[in-house]
Amino acid sequence: MPLTKHTIVFQNVQSPHLRRWFAETLAAYPELLPHPVYLRKLPTRYSTMRAQPVLNRYFWRRATRHYRVDFSSHLEVTEHVRVRELPREVIVGWFAHELGHLVDYLHRPWRGMVAFGLGYALWSRYMREAERRADTIAVDHGFGSEIIATKQYLMDHATLPAHYKKRLQKYYLSADEIEGLITAYEERGEMPDIVDLEPETTTMTNANDRDQQYRQWITKAPLGLVLTGLGASMISHASTVKAGNASTLKWVALGTLALTVFNSGLSVLVDAGKHRGHYERLRDQ
Repeated sequence: MPLTKHTIVFQNVQSPHLRRWFAETLAAYPELLPHPVYLRKLPTRYSTMRAQPVLNRYFWRRATRHYRVDFSSHLEVTEHVRVRELPREVIVGWFAHELGHLVDYLHRPWRGMVAFGLGYALWSRYMREAERRADTIAVDHGFGSEIIATKQYLMDHATLPAHYKKRLQKYYLSADEIEGLITAYEERGEMPDIVDLEPETTTMTNANDRDQQYRQWITKAPLGLVLTGLGASMISHASTVKAGNASTLKWVALGTLALTVFNSGLSVLVDAGKHRGHYERLRDQ
């Protein structure tokens, strides 16, 4: 029997209207019916809302993969944008954009998801294409007016930092571009391909910002390499200890510590790559 209702898991989300609006928005995405979708509130510092696959045993197969939409409860974000206090149209537009990302992930095998994550973190053009693709998918699912409302709210929000608004302008479809998509859909009866990317016109002349990105890269890249190498060596040592008939507690503890160090190194390397990408973008402008 085909599925007719989405599986939603709420984590740390007490607001009944957020739960209801998320469920109503998700109902417009039948492609996601086979996949459990989580809505989670957590203290993420660098983004107000994000969409990702869940890293569990189902991650490796597209057909069974779980997905998650996170929104921030961190003070530095929520002092500017309190998600639970936003108007319904703005919240639904935001949810629709994030669910657009999930639809974009559906065809990607696990290697493709890893490549997507690296591309998103390291190359600004890749990030721009991904964000505009999510906007286009949301419009295709009938949320054009809500996406416009979200962008207009954020751009008109007096307390949002200038760098956040520049990011919105650079990486996401503008309200005019979204209206163009809606018009094209109404005239042709089908959604056009991803909107052509215009040449990037945003310029930044702040040398201090460029130098800061360079310092972050030059510091974190060697640290990431050291941690990754150390973690790999520790994994090898834990394997040797296990083969030597050591107690289960000992080799499990060593292996867990080794994996923690190794994964920390990978995270630092990815972060270093992001700073390198930002540095090159600022340098070339």
